Amino acid sequence: MLEQQNALNHSPLIALNLADRTKRSLESLEAFIFKFLFFMATGKSKILIIGATGRFGSFVVVASAKAGHETFTLVRESTLSNPDKADTIEKFESLGVKFFHGNLNNHESLAKAIKQVDVVISTVGFAQVSDQVKIIAAIKEAGNIIRFFPSEFGDDADRMHAVEPAKTMFANISHIRRAVEAEGILYTKIFNKEEDIATHTIRAVDDPRTLNKMIYIRPPSLCPYGRRRLVKPLKGSTFWRTNFSRIFKGPRFHWTRYCKLIILFG
Repeated sequence: MLEQQNALNHSPLIALNLADRTKRSLESLEAFIFKFLFFMATGKSKILIIGATGRFGSFVVVASAKAGHETFTLVRESTLSNPDKADTIEKFESLGVKFFHGNLNNHESLAKAIKQVDVVISTVGFAQVSDQVKIIAAIKEAGNIIRFFPSEFGDDADRMHAVEPAKTMFANISHIRRAVEAEGILYTKIFNKEEDIATHTIRAVDDPRTLNKMIYIRPPSLCPYGRRRLVKPLKGSTFWRTNFSRIFKGPRFHWTRYCKLIILFG
């Protein structure tokens, strides 16, 4: 009886909290729909790139700005005054890129930046892959992001069977995938030459076909089945090591580096 009485005493508060959460959810949904419709009408979304001054991130920033997107980066104030980053910052400024001061470990600055854009692209390095849960939390709080690109511009982590230390790295990437999916955040994953990946990342931003899809970048006429047909009659391994390495002038031919975009729907 006492437990029932306590439940009755708290029921108005529970109902109030539920109503408040429902109202906030509807407001977030309304804001999301407005931004999505605006983006569909204009065709150009605002993009925030996290990890922008890193080796690959800078390519994505340049590709975004050149594609006509209003481009933002999240950088530490110390980075803006770092002589080693001066050329990168100067190039960004010449392209009209805007800077938000902050970092992954400062939730307030992260959330503030995310609330002002439509799309978030993470290009953080492997050491910070797990820290992307902070981006996910900020995106969930903001409620306005129409697309998130987690940092996994390489192999398909869910299909890899590696040994350490790569095993842990791929496990961290898979963990972030599951976290994004669990929160219901709309995402696109990019699966490698830097300019090509950067270009196709920006192209995917406004392409509804890429929502919740994995993008593979490789020669259109040489999908895995085509490669098997080509290599098998020629005793695969010998032909693979000699002829292909000569053709592409390297010790190894990486299919993902000499590419056109193929979107696999599945």
